[in-house]
Amino acid sequence: KYNAMLAEKELEFIKIACTYEAKIKAYRDKQGYNCKLSDPINISSPTQIAILLYDIIGVDVVDKKNPRGTGEEIVSKIDIPLTKCLLEYRGIKKLLSTYIDKMPAIADTKTKRVHASFNQNGTDTGRFSSSEPNMQNIPSHNKDIRKMFKATDGYVMISSDYSAQEPRLMAHLSQDAQMIKAYLDGKDLYVEIAAIAFDKTYEECLEFNPDGSKNPEGKERRGIAKAIVLGVAYGKGIPAIAKDLNISVEKAQKIYDRIMKEFPGLKKLMEDSERSAREKGYVETFWGRTRRLPNINLEPYVFMYTDAKKVENFDPFFDTDMTQVEVDPQMVRLYTSKMNKARSQDERKSIIWQAKEREGILIIDNTGKIAEAVRQCVNSRVQGSAA
Repeated sequence: KYNAMLAEKELEFIKIACTYEAKIKAYRDKQGYNCKLSDPINISSPTQIAILLYDIIGVDVVDKKNPRGTGEEIVSKIDIPLTKCLLEYRGIKKLLSTYIDKMPAIADTKTKRVHASFNQNGTDTGRFSSSEPNMQNIPSHNKDIRKMFKATDGYVMISSDYSAQEPRLMAHLSQDAQMIKAYLDGKDLYVEIAAIAFDKTYEECLEFNPDGSKNPEGKERRGIAKAIVLGVAYGKGIPAIAKDLNISVEKAQKIYDRIMKEFPGLKKLMEDSERSAREKGYVETFWGRTRRLPNINLEPYVFMYTDAKKVENFDPFFDTDMTQVEVDPQMVRLYTSKMNKARSQDERKSIIWQAKEREGILIIDNTGKIAEAVRQCVNSRVQGSAA
């Protein structure tokens, strides 16, 4: 079934590509013997896909860092029939290579089973991971793939999950009185938070009305509150949360601020976790498992000369460690100010390039590593405790 679907998608891709036949012919004629396009165009070749998209069709660059990229994230931003077909083809091919063709091939010849490795400390937070193959990544929305996995005849497979595990742990770790009261009263914490964040009644934020009918507005409010609370737990920033919810950053920030104000224990949990990381170099789970986060104490920017010979009294036999050569403090202040005022990653890169070309100064930007360590402070405690 899936091999037939794959062949069908490939044929559809070729037909769509043929609508650009005149442009493809002009490109082939121009390139002559140097032309890297096969006939028909190879749907599995990133090089040929890049030529087709950027040189022949002439689509706009969507990623400045990777201007000729053909990865899923980039291609999904190019809204034309050809890219839609390409993504569908890749989706089917991934299912074939990862599950449909692969699983029977790696099944043990004696047991007729697939034996994966489950690694108890497979992640930084202490969660399980699975490898060879990864059995924790089975598609949840594809019934064909799910049906490949079955219990032994005469047995059944049972799936179970904790009920709102992360927010319950956050309530305990934060000791927020209002969060704890919501659980003691038997309430849905996300609904309680939504009611406060949106200044609505508890009932107005439920997914279903008292008569059992659906409450779309309530479901949406609860969903936003849930995303923000879990965003805190997973260390997500406001822009990332806004993107997940498909709402403006301003709206996400407003709701976030309201939640932090009404649930002070949540804010204290974040502050205490970050303070612990800065003072001790690590954070702890409820059970005492440590997650070391040394990057949180890095200097935001490290400055060094790119050419030690420019430095007065340079001794090549002893001054081999470039980090020990002190850069002019005035230059450090100047470029620190510029980096702090930069509004984008591209602007930061431009400043780093200027410092290197004009002053012979290399700037190492650690702000990304520091921000990641800060994000992991609460995340490591909540997910680590859950694990």
